[in-house]
Amino acid sequence: MSGGLRLSPVLAWSLLLALVVSLWAGLVLPVQDWSRAEQARLDQRRALLARQQALLETSDALSTALTLASDTMHTWPVHFGPPDSRRQTDFQAQLRRMASEAGVELTRFQVGETERDGSRLSLLALTLDGEGTLEQIQSLLIAVRGAEPAILIEEAAIRATGRTGRMTLALDLRAPVLEID
Repeated sequence: MSGGLRLSPVLAWSLLLALVVSLWAGLVLPVQDWSRAEQARLDQRRALLARQQALLETSDALSTALTLASDTMHTWPVHFGPPDSRRQTDFQAQLRRMASEAGVELTRFQVGETERDGSRLSLLALTLDGEGTLEQIQSLLIAVRGAEPAILIEEAAIRATGRTGRMTLALDLRAPVLEID
């Protein structure tokens, strides 16, 4: 017999099995765990990419809608911007011009409180008194009704004066102002 060490076949198979299990636990399982973690990160990044692509498509649609809205918004017959003294001055100038063109002599302007309803639409208030013939007053009322930016007539009173053919006019008016950013 030779002097070599001989292992029993059961022990040899047991050692081989232990070596395979050790290699599996030491090499294959960590690689599988790493692979699962990488797959999860990849899935998260794909989901993020899908959300970003959807946002980009939405952004393009919003940009197109904003451009369209901006183009059409300025065709609305209202004042734009904050309901401040500049808008009130524009409103008064618009009325003075219309009264002058109609031949009505304005005797009083009174600025009222700006009416707000919690939305972006406000109403500038203005009361005015004037004097003219019935035809001149009628011409002014027609001009106010068709004005752009729009003017709303809240109340109108026309009274005869002691002078022949002359009438007084009292108007309570509102001008819509759309507040934009």
